[in-house]
Amino acid sequence: MPTWDEMCAAAGEVRDLYDEINRRKLGRTWGLSDFVLGFTGDVGDLAKLVMAHQGHRADVAASAGAIGHELSDCLFSLMVIAQETGVDLADRFTTDMAALAARLRPGQPSPAARPAPAEQGRPAVPPLPSLLAVLAHPDDESLLVGGALAQHAASGARTAVVTVTWAEGSHRAAELAEALDILGAGGPRMLGYADARVPQSAPGRPRLCDAPVDRVVEDIVRHIRAVRPDIVLTHDAYGQLTGHPDHRQTHRATLLAVAASGLEHLYPDAGEPWQPAAVHLATHPHSAIADLGPLLNRVGKSVLSVPDTLADVTCDVRQWLDQKWAAITAHRSQVEGERPLPGILARLPEDVRYRILGTEHYTSLTAPSRHSPTPGGIGLTDRQAPGCSPRCR
Repeated sequence: MPTWDEMCAAAGEVRDLYDEINRRKLGRTWGLSDFVLGFTGDVGDLAKLVMAHQGHRADVAASAGAIGHELSDCLFSLMVIAQETGVDLADRFTTDMAALAARLRPGQPSPAARPAPAEQGRPAVPPLPSLLAVLAHPDDESLLVGGALAQHAASGARTAVVTVTWAEGSHRAAELAEALDILGAGGPRMLGYADARVPQSAPGRPRLCDAPVDRVVEDIVRHIRAVRPDIVLTHDAYGQLTGHPDHRQTHRATLLAVAASGLEHLYPDAGEPWQPAAVHLATHPHSAIADLGPLLNRVGKSVLSVPDTLADVTCDVRQWLDQKWAAITAHRSQVEGERPLPGILARLPEDVRYRILGTEHYTSLTAPSRHSPTPGGIGLTDRQAPGCSPRCR
């Protein structure tokens, strides 16, 4: 009988093989959602086989071999899911076995008497904070904050994304829905303003840059109060490296909305007041653009990075890179283009692309009325690695 560590190692090797096959065949690797769906299907199949084996069903040909196969698939998916969500299965199964032993042998101590993990010298782990990203265009969520969204969703934290431009029903809305599903960030929340450079993105609606700021702010406040996030993510003041006008306007409107969302007399029809603890501005420090800067210059785009001291939260998202890249490639119209960033990244060698995407940088702004929910704002450095941590304080 293999040990628990040997089973984990074997599962990891099988998963690496799946990833390699899927990367070659599909251009992407399996993410957490794939394993969850697979686990759900396998549980259903296993239940049918067990019922047939016990004589409760006649519509499934059951055998010990088939049951063993489904059980093996269930355990493999469960181990992968546990690894990605930080659940200690070894500890969980130990607890369950203690409970079983207590029922079978009444003289044994109740599992309730077993010390909690914190009492055994393991610190209690607080949940990751909830996130709401407010970003200008479909694909910004995947490119700029996709790793943080995937990390927090995997931990069980609430995550959501507001997309300020493009209309529901457009081809980019469908791509956005697919990307959000991959990241575990819920359904699209689209404000429906027109892209500054693509007027047909929202027929009959004003461009974001032409819309009354007060109206845009109220739209964002409505979503902040509905989601009630601990942290709001948005663009930096430059509007990222390229300085897109929609990014800059989204930055301005989001900061105004965060300030207003906790004030009961501002936008009273937009929901109950809620004050996020912090705003994190997705940014690019000077030291992190060695690979990306020349690529943007080559297609005629600007490169507006910030001093390293302003990027005070650094998020290592390599553990969620496959998920992040799958979300980026869901924006197929952008991957096919020559100038959009997804297309530029898709033409790079994988190691260079992953080096660019493996770290996310933020400037953290803490609301005066609440303390930041974690020392680094996003992620927990004492819980899992890679994670997010403050660079400069």
